[in-house]
Amino acid sequence: MKNKALYLVIILSIIAIIRWIVLLLKKGNTVADKTTAFSPVIYPATLRNDIRGSGSYNAIRFNRLHDGIDLLCTEGQNVYAPFDGTITRVTYPYGGNTRWTGLELVGDNGYTMKMFYVVPAKIGQEVKAGEVIATAQAISKKYGAGMKDHIHVELRKDNTEIDPSSYFLAEIA
Repeated sequence: MKNKALYLVIILSIIAIIRWIVLLLKKGNTVADKTTAFSPVIYPATLRNDIRGSGSYNAIRFNRLHDGIDLLCTEGQNVYAPFDGTITRVTYPYGGNTRWTGLELVGDNGYTMKMFYVVPAKIGQEVKAGEVIATAQAISKKYGAGMKDHIHVELRKDNTEIDPSSYFLAEIA
């Protein structure tokens, strides 16, 4: 009986790995030129990794891949604009649950950033790189102490999803 359980775990693991590879190949991993787009003063930040999972781009999320990165933060921490643009709207990562919010920043440089688990400060306003645009929420209050507080960041360049890691993370810069 123990051997059957072990075989089942191995088979399910192999299926999960194959599924992840297929998703990764379908999604791709485009990186755009960032030579002048982002403020080097504000970032880099640190990626979230905890018992609830990895905050890496393309990390497995059940039946999909993680569309962004999770940057560690503390509740109430200031969040800064990484590039010049306009905060176009408030976003709600959990649909009708307005407790958890985010924002969308659209830049003149072709970049669009969505950031979740923040309280936006400047909706409908133009901002410069380095300006405070939000304060961080404590997402651990939703998921429990096993998940570290973080902000989720998704990035697009000319309407194509890209990996934001090299723009925000210290170990990749």
